[in-house]
Amino acid sequence: MAKFNAAHQAAHDRGFAEGLSHGLLLGVAQYEAAVFPSSPDGVTAEERAARRTYAYRIAAQDALPETIRLQAARVLAALDEEERDRAREAMQELSLAVREQERFTR
Repeated sequence: MAKFNAAHQAAHDRGFAEGLSHGLLLGVAQYEAAVFPSSPDGVTAEERAARRTYAYRIAAQDALPETIRLQAARVLAALDEEERDRAREAMQELSLAVREQERFTR
């Protein structure tokens, strides 16, 4: 029974980490949209700060795999520095890392 419980918990943890990774991807994309708005009006400074805070809070979750957290840190640093090309490249790498994690957990 202990082996079953351990396997059940491991499956739960993998699923939670996968969902959290997808939430992170969404949160970072929302912050990216605030940093590089598609319209001149964009978002307010308060909205940008809120999106940044949300993205950082998700990225700091211990349940995220380390590779995802490190890649998220690269994206967030590029966004904080408003480096569009670097942010785009890092975002693509984060997306691929999340996708790879998804494949690994299935």
